[in-house]
Amino acid sequence: MLKPEEIIEIRRADKLVGGAVHPDTNEIIPFYMRLNGFVVFNFPILLVSLFTRNQTPMFNAGMQLVNQTYNAGMNYGNRNATTTYTDSDLLRGYSGAVVTSMSIALVSRMILARRLAAMSGARLILASAFLNYFAAAFAGTANVALMRFKEI
Repeated sequence: MLKPEEIIEIRRADKLVGGAVHPDTNEIIPFYMRLNGFVVFNFPILLVSLFTRNQTPMFNAGMQLVNQTYNAGMNYGNRNATTTYTDSDLLRGYSGAVVTSMSIALVSRMILARRLAAMSGARLILASAFLNYFAAAFAGTANVALMRFKEI
């Protein structure tokens, strides 16, 4: 019979393994693709993309590319491996998510360029943050839908 401290240790080990080992493939998920690392690795990307001063449309598009690349890695690392995906499926999903996010970032910047040019200080930073957040949120949804469409 197990002692209470042994049961606690087994539960702790099960949580560690559950967060690090893919349940379908039994392979270790790279630490930057694990769900428990999402905030740690995505937070700096979002901080830069939301709060950098004097943002340009190309800066926004570039940050969306970085963000969606990371999100695609997360979706791949935590995929349902019992559903088969071809490289073509993954590339199509990734490309669609990147094009969506970059398009939203570029078009929204161009449409609102005059209004943004008239802003300064905290208003400009908050307006830029909102536009980038909108692009990232919409594209994140597209990323999940396009990268994991067979599971849906």
